[in-house]
Amino acid sequence: MRFGKWDEVLAVAQPINTNDFLVDRALWHFARGLAFAAKQEVAAAEREEIALNAIVISEEIKKLNSPIFPVSDTLAVSAHWLAGKVAGAKGDSQKMITELEKALALETALPYMEPSFWPVPVRPALGAAFLQTGNAAKAEQIFREDLKVWPRNAWSLLGLEESLRAQGKAQQAEDVKRQFAAAWT
Repeated sequence: MRFGKWDEVLAVAQPINTNDFLVDRALWHFARGLAFAAKQEVAAAEREEIALNAIVISEEIKKLNSPIFPVSDTLAVSAHWLAGKVAGAKGDSQKMITELEKALALETALPYMEPSFWPVPVRPALGAAFLQTGNAAKAEQIFREDLKVWPRNAWSLLGLEESLRAQGKAQQAEDVKRQFAAAWT
């Protein structure tokens, strides 16, 4: 998923349809929804969004919540992230941004844990959405915020470089490009 290998994502078999695998199934729908949205298969992405949301708001998921693992709050991040990507695939840029901002707010509100309850930072996706909509300055801000939380995050360094180039800040972009090359290795 992180590398956009959408056909490989879609080839993963569905987890067993029991309550023992609710989280697995939720994340499976999330990843599939992102894949379909990226491939511009909107109807399929919407089906995955509906299936994900059904799990996220289910009583079965709420029963898994504990002080040790806030399951429903964690999965809510995925629901808003996917809603944002589906909106983007449909051409609704404003909803895309709004939903990704909600996902970020939910991610940020999760209690501290190592490893993090939500394993994939939302800010790079939000920054990419701002780049997609032509708001390179806001994208730069988001990528810089992510680098404060996740220093040397290569995805945010790449996005920061792109946002700087889009603003005509070539020298800063070259500096970040070198940081990206070092971080990526």
